[in-house]
Amino acid sequence: MVVIATVGISQAFACKPPVDNLIGPAQSKTVSHTAAIPVLDVSETEARIYSKRDLNGRYASLATATIFDPTSNRTTNATCVGVVTFDGRGHFTDKEVHSYDGFIVRDEFVGTYTINADGRGLMHFIGENETFDYEFVVSNDAKEITFLILLDIPGVVSNGTLKKQ
Repeated sequence: MVVIATVGISQAFACKPPVDNLIGPAQSKTVSHTAAIPVLDVSETEARIYSKRDLNGRYASLATATIFDPTSNRTTNATCVGVVTFDGRGHFTDKEVHSYDGFIVRDEFVGTYTINADGRGLMHFIGENETFDYEFVVSNDAKEITFLILLDIPGVVSNGTLKKQ
């Protein structure tokens, strides 16, 4: 457990930006660019514009979750596979099977999705007894989706990918 905590802490520090790069309200910083550091001009890029139409057809789903219960001091690992079918108009169906430390659960959901022009989006799932959301990012010309499952349950971290079949 100590090693896991240490890795988590070191990863958090690795993601922390250097203090020199932070500009507060009372500070100003002049940045000069040289030929060695190319400056990205957004007007020169050919950025892909995404819409609901880009998500159309079947995607294979793989998600993992870690669930920590502080009352029992127990961690449960979960894995989920399934097929999500998008209609290109903002609706989807999802059929999946979960393994919670070997205990199998099958689920089916319907839902809606929105997508921003930059490829970020939100999926809203509706099941028999639950609703929840995914925040996602589309990549690889809409052939792959990386998502984070948003659950209001402390101690639950879940994410995964969808890949076009």
